[in-house]
Amino acid sequence: MGKRTKERIDTSGGQSLSAGNPFAGLSAEGLASGPVQPAQPSKPAAPVKKRETLLLRRLKAGKGGKVVTEISGFDCHPDGLAQLLKRLQTRLGTGGTRRGKVLELQGECRAAVKELLEKDGYRVKGI
Repeated sequence: MGKRTKERIDTSGGQSLSAGNPFAGLSAEGLASGPVQPAQPSKPAAPVKKRETLLLRRLKAGKGGKVVTEISGFDCHPDGLAQLLKRLQTRLGTGGTRRGKVLELQGECRAAVKELLEKDGYRVKGI
């Protein structure tokens, strides 16, 4: 196979680059200048307190003899539940899953879960 010569594009700058520029004829003349000071929010937003009442249960039936802590009663979006589940798993060092709007954590950890959820602003029943 022989060498093929390719046309090379000049990248050194100059007239060839600005000739095809569609914005070359525009100018900033007559445009308003930006704000002198950045806009500051009038009042910082207060964190929203979650006032949902959650139910904690200890389950063993249908779980292959393993104990599971179930948390139900959520009204939030499933993405928020996934984040809460991940945070609980990390804090407790246990596994778990989300089934609809119910969270299941492996093991007997109702007391620790109640404490963590109450710190997050939830009301918890069923310990």
